[in-house]
Amino acid sequence: EARARSAEGIKIALELLAISKDGHYKEVALAFAERTKSTLLLEAFNQSRAESVSKIPDGVLEEGRQLSAKIAALEEEVFQARHDGGIADELPGLEAELLEANRKYNDWVGKIDRDYPNYYQLKYNVKTLSSTDIQQQLAGSGGAFIEYFVGPEQVYAFVITGSRFEIISIPKDFP
Repeated sequence: EARARSAEGIKIALELLAISKDGHYKEVALAFAERTKSTLLLEAFNQSRAESVSKIPDGVLEEGRQLSAKIAALEEEVFQARHDGGIADELPGLEAELLEANRKYNDWVGKIDRDYPNYYQLKYNVKTLSSTDIQQQLAGSGGAFIEYFVGPEQVYAFVITGSRFEIISIPKDFP
């Protein structure tokens, strides 16, 4: 679902770019691709680093792990209920339970932000490079940065050199 949302965000940013000719929308599209592509790996790395550096009690960390595990299990149940006609009547109850689990997790994250700001910053503060930052690093090298994002209907290629930034949209008409 996150991948589909990001693909839609990239698509909308490119439509806004075409309408307005405002290069800012290239940055928006690149940010969607960058943030989505590395989210799981980055979350795992940041969580490990945050846990080792901050002084957050094990019980508080365990509460977050349990909430995350419950959300993952409920998301799987909702996915199955949507795709299996036999248990579709359970879907509203599962969705309500998932919504409540997400609310509890968000409350937990808010508590962490308030009570353990160092942990919160290490785990949740995700920064990406802008195309300008990348171009500065590539200036004079003759190198290129190529990022791709595979959405359900399009593949987007972000090509950045020391002097250019292009986004290429390729229809995904192949397996």
